[in-house]
Amino acid sequence: RCLKALTEYHLVADVILNDRENPEIDCETLRDHAASVSALAGSCVCCEGLDELAGLVIEASKTRHDVLFVELNGTADPIPLLESFTLLESRFLMRPRWQVCVVDARHFGNRSAFRGLEELQLETASHFVISHLEGSSEALQKELRARIEAINPRASETDAEALAQQLLQAS
Repeated sequence: RCLKALTEYHLVADVILNDRENPEIDCETLRDHAASVSALAGSCVCCEGLDELAGLVIEASKTRHDVLFVELNGTADPIPLLESFTLLESRFLMRPRWQVCVVDARHFGNRSAFRGLEELQLETASHFVISHLEGSSEALQKELRARIEAINPRASETDAEALAQQLLQAS
């Protein structure tokens, strides 16, 4: 949805997708909405896949785009990525650099072994999007937003259209 909105604003996006299995499927669904779509498969980008990700970001930095999306799988530790992106900022040419955390309303806080990682992803985010809110009561939505704010009071809630508008203003 965000890529479609960016196209309507005449902004060009490149996309890098990371998935533990079959990122090519997601790549194919996005090809009509982005200038380029690259897949980073089968590795954890915060560990063994970091060099490959850095290479893809550097290659994307050489193209003519307005926005670069790097979508990571849900088990990515944001700290090594943020450190690497900060150290290589002059080569990556990513400004502003936003981190958008997608919060699944159905499962947030209930992922046992991944709960700490989920909170860390939110804690380091500049923005968040809440997915799968349909069917939840106003009280549950309010409680979820309060939990999110307790973890990261600085992050701004957004959605695809609002994020596209913010990117348009920043470009």
